[in-house]
Amino acid sequence: MGCYIFRQFCDELIEQNRENSLKNIKFALLGLGDSSYTTFFDNPTTIDKAMILAGAKRVGTVGKADASGDQLAIIAKWIDDIWPLLKQAISEKPPCDDDLANAQSITQEICNSFAADFEDSDSSKNGQMSSFIYVAAAIVLCIIAIILKRK
Repeated sequence: MGCYIFRQFCDELIEQNRENSLKNIKFALLGLGDSSYTTFFDNPTTIDKAMILAGAKRVGTVGKADASGDQLAIIAKWIDDIWPLLKQAISEKPPCDDDLANAQSITQEICNSFAADFEDSDSSKNGQMSSFIYVAAAIVLCIIAIILKRK
């Protein structure tokens, strides 16, 4: 799911008032942008609002890295601050299978409503979820590598 589709997904979560549809799902958010634009931080603000409305629990604070400032230092500080919170979050009881299945089903339903390339077939659902997991795992591994390299 690309960033534009994810933003549309979050807009739909808000518009459809999908409270608790992402119950027990945890997320962390680092927004990147440039304060010289009038839309600075609109996407992270909307994403955070939608995820919380849908019952997801944010881990830590929303990072706000501004390209017009010292963006790399802000990112580094956010990573330093979020890392212990992520360690704690992953040590807690994970969401139950029913919560995960519900979140997946609602995500698929919402995305099907506005994105023509989201299909209803079971193989498509499994393929898209697998792709998402691979991308998420790669991002997490990159963050871990950066942190370990810095220490």
